[in-house]
Amino acid sequence: ITFLLNNGAFAEEDHHSHNKSSAKEKSSHSKSSLVLNDGKKWTVDHDMKENMGAIYQQFKIVSELSKSKKSTNEDAHKLSAVINASTKNIISKCKMEKKQDEAFHVLLAELFVVAADLEHPDKVESALERLARTLKSYSKYFDHSLSI
Repeated sequence: ITFLLNNGAFAEEDHHSHNKSSAKEKSSHSKSSLVLNDGKKWTVDHDMKENMGAIYQQFKIVSELSKSKKSTNEDAHKLSAVINASTKNIISKCKMEKKQDEAFHVLLAELFVVAADLEHPDKVESALERLARTLKSYSKYFDHSLSI
């Protein structure tokens, strides 16, 4: 758990550093930061689409297994690993402008929480629900439609 939380914190710090954000800006991110781009969805590059798509695909698998009461802790751990790897890929290849980056950070923070929660058997169900909401928000604010 500590490893995942530290990984998430490191990844978020690493992502912020490319924009040379101040510590004050980093701590001021909130749900209100999740906004459209002048009324339009934010564009999505190939890397973001591929990595968010990987999270979505693994989510669908685990969600279906969970609904049929066939999911295992290993399935949840695999989804957590996909979330962690995919977010790191997005962060490492980030080319977003500041406002787009800030909007995505709201979702990124949610993904870090979900990944950590998936490591706890008693939190898997709520983590899947949270991930579904996060993916819906992603599709609402970013030009990448995922059917949730």
